[in-house]
Amino acid sequence: MEKNCSAWDSPDYEHVHQIQAPRFDKLPGHARGELLFGLAEGYARLGDAGLARQWFEKLAAVDDPENGHLGQARDYLKTGSLGGSVKCVGCHVGK
Repeated sequence: MEKNCSAWDSPDYEHVHQIQAPRFDKLPGHARGELLFGLAEGYARLGDAGLARQWFEKLAAVDDPENGHLGQARDYLKTGSLGGSVKCVGCHVGK
């Protein structure tokens, strides 16, 4: 599934991350995972492998059962690829 990368705005995601930085580790795993995945996936789709890897590394460090993107982060770090379509995961998707 290709996304329209021109509509993705990394400064907005990064601004939210900066605002939450002082308490980021105290946020639920789901919230941390969603924000970090948004940053990592966005950079990956823009072709910035260096920044994508940095954000996927941070995402992989959120070892919390509520982080629905842990497997995707580990896969990216292993392969350097999103591996096809990115599916919605987490609390609002039946398991």
